[in-house]
Parts: sequence; structure tokens; C-alpha cells
Amino acid sequence: MWYNKTMEKIRNFVNGKIYHLYNRGVAKQKIFGDSNDYQRLLDNFAYYLDIELKTRISMIKKEKLIKVLSANPKKPMISIISYCLMPNHFHLMVEQLKNGGTSQFMKDSLNSFARYFNTKYDRVGPIFQGRFKSVEIEDEDQLIHLSRYIHINPCIANLVEKPKYYQWSSFKLFIKNKTTRLCNPEMILEIIGSPKKYKEFVQDYAEYAKKLLEIDNLLLE
Repeated sequence: MWYNKTMEKIRNFVNGKIYHLYNRGVAKQKIFGDSNDYQRLLDNFAYYLDIELKTRISMIKKEKLIKVLSANPKKPMISIISYCLMPNHFHLMVEQLKNGGTSQFMKDSLNSFARYFNTKYDRVGPIFQGRFKSVEIEDEDQLIHLSRYIHINPCIANLVEKPKYYQWSSFKLFIKNKTTRLCNPEMILEIIGSPKKYKEFVQDYAEYAKKLLEIDNLLLE
């Protein structure tokens, strides 16, 4: 197996290294109540990429936020390579660009989402199960297999038949070869060769998706 439990709990994040970041809802509870919640966490991830943005996302007017999110970050702390938001957990694959960037990005993004979620649903307490988990990606083989694992998550959970049908992952950006402020799939596509080859690489594996449940249970325990 290319992934194992001993690889968890990386905290000394290094610039230029790739990491798998993930967490789930406290007590395995859902962390999204509706589509607006999914979009809010994606907006948080896109917004808090930039180390220069000090104002909380909740304090910014809608028109200005749209403008910010449509432009590239001036001083990104990390680069998001792929992502997937699931009903009770999330996955990110990121490259750290600035010292301390990974920890700061996750702290800002998740704390902001927790405040938003608790206010919206009139609740108190943590949303996520402790601090986020992290694994350093050690080689290209691990990199591309993790990317596929992230994008096939909705199929494993029987949320959709094919990855392309799932709204809250970066898979569509990959098969369209589209870079946004939120996500840049270029690194993976260069390794695979083309968006078409990547689509086949992921979708042809769908028949084996259930076998990935072993990995899913291992990562999200």
C-alpha cells in the first residue's frame, strides 16, 4: 500500500513540499448543511491563500469579495493542487510556498468557517475533530495516486456515479485544464500528460473504488 498510518501528523511543513491535509466533523457529524456551506468553505480556502489579506472574510462586502476571489493572490502562502469537500470531511493537496504558510492558512480558513457555521446554525463548540491531519507526499507515484483518491471519494461514498458529476471537488478543473485562484492542477497534468489521460486515469479506476474504503477508514479514524 502506498499510504500508511505512520506517515501522519506532519507538523514541520517545508516550503516546496506537497502535503495531504484533511479533517472531518466532530463525532463524524456533517460539516455542511446546504450548498451555501460548501461554497463558503471553498471561498474561505480561496480567500485565505493570500498572506496580505488581514481582514476577516465575514467583514468584506460581497462585491469586493467577488473581486478578490476572481484574482490571483498577491502573496500566496500555499498553492492548492486538488481538493474535495465531502458531507462530513474534506481533503486538500497543497504545496507550501511561505514559511508557516500551511498552518496559518488552515487556522484562518477553518476558524472562519467554524464561526460562520456556528452563527448560521445557532450552535457552539468545535466543528472539526481536533487539529487537521497532514501527510507529506514523498514521490510522483504517491502524488498522482493521492490525487485520484481525492477525486474518487464521492464515488466511494456513492454520492455520484462518476467523479465528473460531483460539484465540490477540483476534478472538473483537471479535465478542463483550468487554473483558478483556488486550485492549480498543472503539476498533476504535467505528470499524467493531458486532461484526457487524467480523466481516464481517474474514471477507469471507478470499478475499484470500493477497495479504497480501506484507505478511507485508515485516514479518517
